[in-house]
Amino acid sequence: MPAPALQAAQTLLSDVDVLIRTAEQATGGTPGRPAGDLGPLKRAATALCYTAWEVYVEDSLIWLAERAGTVSTPGDLPAALRVATEQHAKGSDPWILAGEGWRQAVADVVTDATRGRGEDGSGGLNTANSQNVEKLQQRFLGESLLAKCRWQRRTNAGVRHEIDRLVTVRGRIVHRGETPDDLELEGVRFWRRFINRLCEKLDGHVEAYAESHLAPR
Repeated sequence: MPAPALQAAQTLLSDVDVLIRTAEQATGGTPGRPAGDLGPLKRAATALCYTAWEVYVEDSLIWLAERAGTVSTPGDLPAALRVATEQHAKGSDPWILAGEGWRQAVADVVTDATRGRGEDGSGGLNTANSQNVEKLQQRFLGESLLAKCRWQRRTNAGVRHEIDRLVTVRGRIVHRGETPDDLELEGVRFWRRFINRLCEKLDGHVEAYAESHLAPR
């Protein structure tokens, strides 16, 4: 069974699979949709690929914050997470790490920085481009786990490049309603495969971080 963050991302990617199959069936023409009129399906599938990535980034950090709550004392927290929690609590309760509320405080600071506050999500992760993801990981983990992601024929620089390219394509889709000229069905399949592989690779590093830095003690 995949970890919760990975499972959430893969559930969204299964929706992408449905859209891809629908597009494949539509290439021969269906009632009410001329053959080749796949723009809406391609836009929706690509936007969902990005959403799966953003959800994974958010949920994996929140999962690590929840794991952090299982250590014995605030002194056992990774230094970056401890400092971020202290800074977050200065305005409300500067002694939060001296009381029993520190476990919830750790979860709160990470949740606020990823999902944001209130119904509008203000203060959360604005865009899951490579720079923003690495900044979040550095802030709370003290290192970039994304910087470790690479696989056969895909360097880490190449991984970051593709993330940022997807962010750009998604921006054109959701903010301008455009279907980029080079967004063919095979391109949608590429994004689906890439995001799944990326989440799986990053999840391995997330699990390793939890085992080495957040094991209960």
